[in-house]
Amino acid sequence: MDDQSLTAGPVVVAYEFTRREYVATAFAVSRLSAPLRIITGVGAAMVAVDVVLSLLGGSGGGLFVSGLLILAWAAFCGVGIPLWRWRSDRLIRGPQTYTASEAGLRFTNELADSTVAWSLYSRAVEYPAFFILFAGRRGGTPILKRGFAGRDDQERFRRLLSSQLPFRYARR
Repeated sequence: MDDQSLTAGPVVVAYEFTRREYVATAFAVSRLSAPLRIITGVGAAMVAVDVVLSLLGGSGGGLFVSGLLILAWAAFCGVGIPLWRWRSDRLIRGPQTYTASEAGLRFTNELADSTVAWSLYSRAVEYPAFFILFAGRRGGTPILKRGFAGRDDQERFRRLLSSQLPFRYARR
């Protein structure tokens, strides 16, 4: 297959999320956000400092409990909130279709039909089971790989990302 056929024409991706897929993609988006990384790091550092001080015979002054509370909050933000959204928003659980072309990414579900220009996305990250297209610092559009018609369409989508988001597309 030549380069021309890999990017010619739109690429259609259609699927319905499972709960596990939705939580995994939401966690991937939140995990890469700076505030959640900072909160998790602070909580882990507080726990570590308390453990080291305890081993040295001192007291961390409750850093362990405070650190655990911060880590629990980070876990709630990364997993609990997506689970709540999954239960409360039926549109997340319904059929979704994305059509990627040179013009942008078109999203369609039972209530919406809109196209977003590629310039809205700051970067894209590919994971083993999905792609995340990031818009700004906190928002992301998940694209499940199982929604592609085949590997050729996945490769065409990768080429489209590479051409539309140069230097901002990465694989994990």
